[in-house]
Amino acid sequence: PEMAQVREFLPPYKAPHPLSPLCPVSHGPQIRPDQGAPMDAQRAATFLQVPKVIREATADFNRIFGRKYDPFIEKYRMEDAEYAFFIQGAHANTCKNAINHLRKQGLKIGMVRPRWVRPWPTTEIAGALSKVKAVASVETSTSYGGAMRGGNLIHELRASLYDLPKRPMVTSFMAGLGGDVILLEDFHYMAKILQQMGKEKKTRKVVYWVGFEEE
Repeated sequence: PEMAQVREFLPPYKAPHPLSPLCPVSHGPQIRPDQGAPMDAQRAATFLQVPKVIREATADFNRIFGRKYDPFIEKYRMEDAEYAFFIQGAHANTCKNAINHLRKQGLKIGMVRPRWVRPWPTTEIAGALSKVKAVASVETSTSYGGAMRGGNLIHELRASLYDLPKRPMVTSFMAGLGGDVILLEDFHYMAKILQQMGKEKKTRKVVYWVGFEEE
């Protein structure tokens, strides 16, 4: 992009309350107990306005740079997908390559990637995954002792799908931990499990540790 475009989207930032040794101030975070609940209610109410800001900022970005990004999720080859990967971050690039390979083999599979964790795009995720048979939540961080005994995304994902009339089956795969790469063959392994779930119409396990599972 041209620098003029960048400057239009990101004008020079001026901090509203800059810290300066020439004007020292101190801030005390202490509040009375009776102030806590009202302040939390205000924060929660304010956060409900965040999606509007995200939509506006995304629209500006798309207009200035000639893009067509969705404000909340990225969908890849989901039009006729029967199975889906649910994944975050740069691993999505490898995931797309794997999907192209799997599509050539005849498997109708796609990908959904959330652009935001907070606010969590519940409605958009549910809509994108409402027609698939099974979803693989690809986890790159661990929720030790969590309900699903694996990563963090699956809890939010399952909650997002809970109110659907017909929920897809969900499992998770621990992969890419500690910055490790997720290989094409790893995604092929996950897809094999998803197909197995679709055939058996059940979830055998809610978490698989990629590279540590016995065949």
